[in-house]
Amino acid sequence: MKTTVEIPDQLFREAKTAAASRGLSLKTFLTEALKEKLSGPRRRRGDWPVPPPKLAEGEVRRIQSTIDGEFSKPENDIWIASQCRQHRLPVASRDGHLDKVHGLKRVSW
Repeated sequence: MKTTVEIPDQLFREAKTAAASRGLSLKTFLTEALKEKLSGPRRRRGDWPVPPPKLAEGEVRRIQSTIDGEFSKPENDIWIASQCRQHRLPVASRDGHLDKVHGLKRVSW
């Protein structure tokens, strides 16, 4: 497939020089470079935090309703438990009542 891509002049010169020094065409060099980049790890440290997964419509309300029904504690605890459960994260807390929430992992310190 043919395409047009704009890259900085200096980067183009470096790529062309690197390709020539390896005895490759620029097309082959860039194809290999793209394949290598795409096959590597998808997540870099700069990608944190990971965006939350997309939930089906009504899923947040269903999760919240389940949590509300499983224990009655201050509203902040319910909200925190809901967020941690929705994003599949542990909650760091000394409050043992959070252990009653199905699907929520509590980490104590």
